[in-house]
Amino acid sequence: MTRYVLSYGAVKTAGERPFPWHSIILVFDPDGRPPVSDAVVLFTPSNSLGNLSTPNRLTAYLPVEDFDTYHRILQTESPVFAEWTEDNGGRLTSFYLKTQEEPVGEGPVDRSEALG
Repeated sequence: MTRYVLSYGAVKTAGERPFPWHSIILVFDPDGRPPVSDAVVLFTPSNSLGNLSTPNRLTAYLPVEDFDTYHRILQTESPVFAEWTEDNGGRLTSFYLKTQEEPVGEGPVDRSEALG
């Protein structure tokens, strides 16, 4: 994956209260997993994991509560890879982000000044 785009919003259908959604569009390298060139990850109150509804685009629906976790991974890790599995009908059965192996203890550097 080479980059990502974030969006925020709310959706309201006739007679219903608006519900929040956030999305992350993951854009893959040209030599990434064919035939998918990008993945739209929608964080909504939906129970569906998603499917391949558009050519060359993976669509995953995840709980809106998970948005911060996925966003934090994209902000702090590099490189990040998206992996997923599908059933025979092309519906997603799993979707997740992962990194490469990292050394133990790697993490944010404490840049605060030492006390006294």
